[in-house]
Amino acid sequence: MRFLPFALAAAALLASTEAADEASRSMTSRLMVHIPHSLFRGQGYDHREALFGTPPHGGSIAQPMYYAASDACDTLDPKRGYKARAQYNTPWQSPFILMVRNAQRAGAAGVIIADNVCLCTDPECKNQQGTTCEASVPIMADDGSGSDVSIPSFLIFKKDADLIKAELQKNNPVQLEMSWSLPNPNDRVEYDLWTVPTDSISKTFMQNFRPLANALGSHAQFTPHMESLGPSDVVRESLRRICIWNNYGEEDGVGDPWWGYVSEFTAHCDTPEYFTHDDCVNDAYRYAAIDADAISRCMRDSGGTEGDSDNSYLKMAVSSQSERGVVVLPSVFVNNLAIRGKMSSTSIFQAVCAEFAEGTEPPICNTCSRCPDAIGCVASGVCSGIPYNSAARGGGGASLGMVSTHTFAFWMFFVVCSFGGVGYWAYNKIREDLGEQAREYTPVNVEDSGNPKGYAWAPEGDVPQIS
Repeated sequence: MRFLPFALAAAALLASTEAADEASRSMTSRLMVHIPHSLFRGQGYDHREALFGTPPHGGSIAQPMYYAASDACDTLDPKRGYKARAQYNTPWQSPFILMVRNAQRAGAAGVIIADNVCLCTDPECKNQQGTTCEASVPIMADDGSGSDVSIPSFLIFKKDADLIKAELQKNNPVQLEMSWSLPNPNDRVEYDLWTVPTDSISKTFMQNFRPLANALGSHAQFTPHMESLGPSDVVRESLRRICIWNNYGEEDGVGDPWWGYVSEFTAHCDTPEYFTHDDCVNDAYRYAAIDADAISRCMRDSGGTEGDSDNSYLKMAVSSQSERGVVVLPSVFVNNLAIRGKMSSTSIFQAVCAEFAEGTEPPICNTCSRCPDAIGCVASGVCSGIPYNSAARGGGGASLGMVSTHTFAFWMFFVVCSFGGVGYWAYNKIREDLGEQAREYTPVNVEDSGNPKGYAWAPEGDVPQIS
């Protein structure tokens, strides 16, 4: 059955299928089948990565597969044996994100979704009788509700899916590995943000990331891409932020005034009443020490937003979005690698730090990149939480978000010692209490008492002598 289309949320931008497919091809993920050996391929299996979930960049997931034998549109039963396994689903009529969410709730570590319709460009693939081919690869996009989905998922093509499914249907074991490599780490990392001023997801990030951007300093090159979407006042604000970046951030790659303006505007001007209010905008300019005349001149000279003439900066923004293959807003790329999952200051900071070549990372990455609260760590210089284990480079290692072996061993030792200490204290306390109770009574010799054991307890205050 053909995939049925589904709508994206208003905040999402759907680019052309060709751009989306090109973006998927540039992904650094890999899908391998290790068992059975007959399905092993040295270069892995061609696939498309979902635009939601949080893959362990620089790490991998190796698990046995479980065949769901359903479209996973309904709740899955975790008792059926696929807990902590990679799950293989056959899609029907539900959004991809619903399938993956249901698998995650059932305990799956990852999801492989099988396309059940051949591509028209694949002459070797065989469709079911009466089924036509599909002209393009389906896009596993986020419908706007994917912030709660953390496990990764891939789409594989029908020709390959049929081979794997045949093994699973025979109850033969299938072991696969999903891995993600870090593309060309070096001593300066580039990270890009695609968004619009009214996007609710990226607002929090843009308000909070300023100290982290400054802490990374010249070691990282940030570039914001403000898209020309929405009503005219939103497009005008996008152009304003482009001009602020061109004047105050493009040269050093940090752009502290840009972060200052966006933070102040979001905090005080991002309401229907003040969004287009010149006085509020000017207050944000003053807060960030920005020359209002220079920004107005930049907006005017690039073509403005009035009339039918094109604006050169807005036109370039649309072109760069298409070339990069951005299909949803907001999107963050680090060294051309799309960052999946929930956008937060800590997750983006960790992704940037993970991209430095070994030995070239700035000191702040060594201190705070594994901290669950990167903002607090940068502010204080100390990580107040239990550090995460850093992502292993080159694949096959642990991912961000996993506690290191040394940390786990230390806390296990601490817990065992604590329980041991409490148990020893309780044991001594019980012995002491029993001793006090025993001293309240004294065994006496009882003659002709009828007691078969030959002893009794003397009443308190009348302790007879033992003969």
